Amino acid sequence: MIRPAPPRVLALLPVALGDLLVSVPALLAINGRLEIWGREDFLPVLRGHASVAATGAFERPGIHLLFSDGAPELPFDLSRALAGFDAVVAGLGSPGGALERSLRAASVRRVVTAPVPARDARGGPRATLRIRAALESAGLALKPHEPLGLEPDSEAIAIADALLSKAGIDPGAPIFLFHPGSGSPRKNWPLKRFLSVARAARDLRGLAPLAITGPADEAERHEIARTDFPVMNAPPVEALLSLLSRASAYAGNDSGVSHLAAAARTSGVVIFGPTDPAVWAPDSARLRIIRAGNRAESVTEGDVLAALGL
Repeated sequence: MIRPAPPRVLALLPVALGDLLVSVPALLAINGRLEIWGREDFLPVLRGHASVAATGAFERPGIHLLFSDGAPELPFDLSRALAGFDAVVAGLGSPGGALERSLRAASVRRVVTAPVPARDARGGPRATLRIRAALESAGLALKPHEPLGLEPDSEAIAIADALLSKAGIDPGAPIFLFHPGSGSPRKNWPLKRFLSVARAARDLRGLAPLAITGPADEAERHEIARTDFPVMNAPPVEALLSLLSRASAYAGNDSGVSHLAAAARTSGVVIFGPTDPAVWAPDSARLRIIRAGNRAESVTEGDVLAALGL
């Protein structure tokens, strides 16, 4: 008896790193052959995952037409590519919105809109489970939920080794990795407290501090450069996965890097301010979540040191 081929499912996820990482576990539960179109700078961490059949750049000729009202005429290659899937899951937009209508007009057999929750969402459940509920409501068959786990490949490990050597850190040394930024300054714990915790990690446990900054963290990057701590600015995401996977401890805010730390199975602390950890906390038992009121600065250095066991 010939078994039918598994359904081909496309996920459109041109979203920030954290949104990608909270969406993927729900998508991996779909019974089918999953392909993800997303941001080229984030996709490398998913390549090679056993349950992701393929990845591709979201940006391609004519893709902007999907966000137009009406029934836009798509380029032939894009129209043919979309028609080859049994279902398309849109990780952005709203149910019944322009993107969903355009996909239906392009003869996509099944369209499901399952975006991440709004940033001010509160009271649970976790963002991944909200996305999963949207998939279930649309009638997609799902496997049991599992937290996302990612492993760096040999190329990512080599890139990370080279970056550590350039920063003056032995690639085999135990690392305390900290990311003092996020997508919003309101979510950030004071930098001087991160630096104090980094000194304690070095002095009390012999860990080599390493700061990671992103494009939005220019002020933090310049301030860290005045210390004796090395700082890496926006390393390739696959190298960041390797750095996190080997870190002995991690500290960060509610950010995409913290969600990547969870996927890398890193131990450490994530500090929450105005966003609700019931919705946005990384899905990992190895990361301690600390919140004191709605302001990140309400969390003390002592709180973080205790959570890290320092």
